[in-house]
Amino acid sequence: MPKVSVVMTAYNAMAYLPQTMETLLWQSFTDFELVLVNNGSTDNIVEWVTQLSEPRIKLISQENRGIPGGLNRGIAHAQGEYITFLDADDLWDPTKLEKQVKILDENPEVGLVYNWVTLIDEHSQDMGGLIHRHSIVKFNVEGDVRKKLLEQDIIGCGSSAMVRRVCFEEVGVFDPSFTIAADWDMWVRIGLHYPFKVIKEPLTYYRKHSRSMTSNWQAAMLDCGVAIEKIFSYVSPELQYLKNHSYGRLYFYHAQQRVRSVQRDYYEASRLYKKAVSYYPRLAYCWSSVRLNLTINLLKLLGAQRYDRLIKLLRLLVSHTKKKLMRITVSLNANGEALTNEIVN
Repeated sequence: MPKVSVVMTAYNAMAYLPQTMETLLWQSFTDFELVLVNNGSTDNIVEWVTQLSEPRIKLISQENRGIPGGLNRGIAHAQGEYITFLDADDLWDPTKLEKQVKILDENPEVGLVYNWVTLIDEHSQDMGGLIHRHSIVKFNVEGDVRKKLLEQDIIGCGSSAMVRRVCFEEVGVFDPSFTIAADWDMWVRIGLHYPFKVIKEPLTYYRKHSRSMTSNWQAAMLDCGVAIEKIFSYVSPELQYLKNHSYGRLYFYHAQQRVRSVQRDYYEASRLYKKAVSYYPRLAYCWSSVRLNLTINLLKLLGAQRYDRLIKLLRLLVSHTKKKLMRITVSLNANGEALTNEIVN
């Protein structure tokens, strides 16, 4: 029996699946199986996987039942003590499984361990910017995560979580009525019963597609709204005050996504931001609000093209300055005298 089951669903994912598979097969921890659910693909995934001749891969084909349906099928066939998930277009650091297994082995009371997430684009490039420095999604919440988790999805990406198998036996599997919000709903159910642990390293690379950032955001927001109503239907009375916080975080997140989208829709971002603050006024005083409002005003003043040129120029200037400052270090002897300049590229 493998220690870990990696569950992956794939639907016409061959554009990214080979790179994703490499980061899985190169893991330093090797006692795992991959339960790969072919969710109704029409590409050559079956032939490609067969050619790999990798005994740890268990391929299951079914008609497309959506991501939650695919994950549930994978869980049903998983044999590992720990279950983790890998989207077919995301990537992992080579030590991801090793570090998470160690945490769960050493902390038997913990139900879920997650890690920081780096955002990458279609070309696997870091999506960090000058004003929006969230190329790494960092949450430090662990232990009793109920309050923070009810406000927002602290996991950051489904590919970052590793879950003790018994958690699914207690709280059930993914709700197939959701799409975007299925992960969050699951993490909440687990978090209401088990403590979490976090590894403060970006071990997961979450691929953000420009198409998904522009075309489906209304549907995603609606899905999350339905999830909020469901979640707070079973949350205890003393935590019900967090419902407004949750709606505020939801609208704030989508306001940020509007200015990061291809369209750079500052008007819609401004509308969503005001709605977020109406639900959760304290959001107006966080540093993220300063960045968001600065971006909105710059887009309004300059337009999308000039804004992008300005950000590109500022990134180059910042990068050049950092490299220049880091090139020379001064080594001091015991008396504090300058001895040499060293190149430290």
